[in-house]
This record gives sequence, C-alpha cells and structure tokens, in this order.
Amino acid sequence: MRTVIVIVIMFIFSINLFAEGKVETQELGTLSLERKVLIATESTNFKDSLLRVLLEKINDGDTYIKVISHMNGDLTDIDPRDFGAVVVISSGQRAILRPWITEWLNSVSAYDDNIIILTTHITKWSPDVKVDSITSVSISRPEVYGELVGQIANKIDVLLR
Repeated sequence: MRTVIVIVIMFIFSINLFAEGKVETQELGTLSLERKVLIATESTNFKDSLLRVLLEKINDGDTYIKVISHMNGDLTDIDPRDFGAVVVISSGQRAILRPWITEWLNSVSAYDDNIIILTTHITKWSPDVKVDSITSVSISRPEVYGELVGQIANKIDVLLR
C-alpha cells in the first residue's frame, strides 16, 4: 500500500513539475496599431517567466501584441500574414518540434518569412525547420531570460521595420 501511495505522489509531482499547459489569451494594445506581434506559447514556469520579461521588453505602446496558446490545434486558424512577427515558444520533446507546430508550419510555408521559433529543452538542439529559430536550455536564471529576450526582441524589431 505504501509503495502505491509513493508512486502516485511521485506521478502527481512529476506532472506538476513538468506540466505544460495552455496559456490564457491576452491582448496588449489595440488591433488598429500598424505593428502587430503574435506570441504562441505554452505554460511552464520557465516559459511563463520568459513571456513576462519579453512582454515588458516589447510592449512599447505602439505595438499590438496577442498572446495565445499553441496547444491542441490553437494555431490552425492563425494566418501569419495578419502579423508583422509571429513568435512560437515551445518545448522540444526528444529534440523534435511538437507535431502540431510542424503541421502548422507546413500549412503556412508559402508565407512563413515572419515566423520565429524558440524551442526549449534540457539540452541545446536545432529544430529541423526552415524558419528563423532559437534554441535554449530551460534554466530559470535572469541571464538566460535576458539573453533570450534580447535575441527575440531584436528579431521582432527587424521584422516590424
């Protein structure tokens, strides 16, 4: 009986520790602004903190920013041409981009020149994609956030020019 309880507790702990879930949709600025950025992400401690720092950096009042989940088909109806920059933040499972992101990328491949993919994993790796990509180890340290946010913000700025 104790073994079963310990296994259940460990399972619940591992689900909470490594859980990746949907983020709440949020919009900053107004849709009428000329500069538009879409950020599609998933919720983990690391990505939530990264998103917070990224939004602080790019929310200049002159840019419409929409944050959505990319989980379970949430990207299906997204047309990257509706935004100046699209940032997808995702974990790499076994060094492979999530299948629904790959499917979406394939469906928009004719007009994907404004897409930036940020993949996180326990090690560095390069996703097999044709769009601009950044990889990072998921380590919750301010210097990691600062470096990543700087890279992403610079790429967004170039796309929005």
